[in-house]
Amino acid sequence: MKFKAQIFRSVAVAVMSAQLLLVGCASTGKTVGNLSEPEDSEQLRLRADTAYEAGNYNLALKHYIKVLAQAPESAEVLYRVGFIQEQKESFREAEQAYSDALELQPEYTPARLGQALLRLRKGQVHRAFSDLEAIREQDQERLAAKLFPANEKNSPERGESKKTPAYRSSLNRLEKGGAGLRQYSAAETSDADLAEPAVVPHADNQKVKIRGAEQDGPLLALDEHSPLACYSALGIIFDLWERYGEARDHYSLVLVVNRDDAKTLNNMGYSHYLEGDLILAEHYFQRSVRAKPEFKRAWSNLALLYARLGKHQQAERTLRRVADTPDAMNDIGYFALLQGQTDVAKRYLQRAIDSSPTYFGLAQDNLRYAQQGWDDGN
Repeated sequence: MKFKAQIFRSVAVAVMSAQLLLVGCASTGKTVGNLSEPEDSEQLRLRADTAYEAGNYNLALKHYIKVLAQAPESAEVLYRVGFIQEQKESFREAEQAYSDALELQPEYTPARLGQALLRLRKGQVHRAFSDLEAIREQDQERLAAKLFPANEKNSPERGESKKTPAYRSSLNRLEKGGAGLRQYSAAETSDADLAEPAVVPHADNQKVKIRGAEQDGPLLALDEHSPLACYSALGIIFDLWERYGEARDHYSLVLVVNRDDAKTLNNMGYSHYLEGDLILAEHYFQRSVRAKPEFKRAWSNLALLYARLGKHQQAERTLRRVADTPDAMNDIGYFALLQGQTDVAKRYLQRAIDSSPTYFGLAQDNLRYAQQGWDDGN
């Protein structure tokens, strides 16, 4: 039987091939008399970028298609088209656009990151992890070169480090939604919780992980050019693999740069919840909703945490901030059922049915299950 209630997590993105983008775009200019005068490419790009940064993705996509019709070899434009397509849940087009961007510029980090996050969203966890780990290693090498200038000549150029807006937009789409994904060889790991701010390691004892080598110390602290979404996504994967200490290490690094990021705070809370530390889970869920009061996922997590703790009235008040009465009552009733509190479950499920008797079949199914368990003496 499928039940509705569940703990939610914050995993949240796009692309068309250049050939597909050109379809239907033969007329990209303005007509003057009987002549077609192409629109100025710089003006098109400015309008597209302005719409993109404002979140007006439909308008941005329209302009980016025209930009690509005139100058198709732009990895950044292809990345942004991919991002927009993913927002529209056109995943095949998104994947193609990221791939096209990487054909033009194989080391273009935003497209690499977009491709990895899309793979994670599609459940390709192992492949996404490999991609994300490579991006993290590249960033750590850049940070090492910054911390140890003598080694800078050994580090590859990082021209894409200026693409901070792309990193930020990637971070904003992350959601945690890995229920049902298989675990991956969960290795033993330290469970020390690195509460922010993280300690920046000293130069005399820090060894940075490089491609193909083992990491001998903690990760270097991030900066404003680091791909924060990469570290958050790795945290999500480590949680899926029950490597909670490593997950929280990565979340902590993100929170040093952006201590009020609601999604990362929610993910940190969920990591503590998974390991059974409900006090710290509540702390981070509360920080998440304070940082972003409209963030429904964190409110739902906090309410269901209260339900697990037996604070049902508090759970009800919290959940009704983001859910209609029937949904809230059903979710609390379901969670009480999971905890073996059958009488509480029946009370809330009946309230859900009474609030919406004509269409709330899910609560009725849950109630029948609770009554069967009760009648069988379970």
